[in-house]
Amino acid sequence: MHFTQPVQLTSALFLLLVSLSAQAIYKCASTQSGITYSDIPCNASAEKLKQTATQSENSSLKDQQAREKAELNRLQNLRELRERQDTQILHMQQRSLEAKRKRCQALALDKKWKQEDASSLNLPLKQQAQAQKKLRRATEKYQASCE
Repeated sequence: MHFTQPVQLTSALFLLLVSLSAQAIYKCASTQSGITYSDIPCNASAEKLKQTATQSENSSLKDQQAREKAELNRLQNLRELRERQDTQILHMQQRSLEAKRKRCQALALDKKWKQEDASSLNLPLKQQAQAQKKLRRATEKYQASCE
């Protein structure tokens, strides 16, 4: 999910190429060395092959660079926001699982107690029937919530 490094590298290369392309290139012909190319004019008759960037081109390049930087910042902020949201969702899921685990433990304990009450031999018949009914309901509640 970390994509900022390639984007920054691409942006840096683009800026480097833009700055290099703004330089003038001169073609110089001499009897000693033949034809040479340089970014410095060799004499007044040197042929200029590439013009330097004009003020408006420089301004538009700076504007484009500013837009790209703003877009990079926007993407970085969006990525950080999504990471925070993912972390919050993970914490919520963990809390939910922990609450369910505790609830199931409590239901299992209640079921165990109801089972002990129902297995008591010294209860009158009516109370034994009520204890069996409570045990059945506790078992159903446990099964519905935890199994």
